[in-house]
Amino acid sequence: MKSAIIIDSEQPIGLLANAVACIASGIFLNGSDLVGPEIKGQD
Repeated sequence: MKSAIIIDSEQPIGLLANAVACIASGIFLNGSDLVGPEIKGQD
């Protein structure tokens, strides 16, 4: 399988890394709860 994640390189690097990690987790680990407009977590 081949996949591509297209991102806006003008965004801060931390935001880009987090977005790509969440998208990749959802695609490859079938983690539908890890992608979306809001991700609920704990501090």
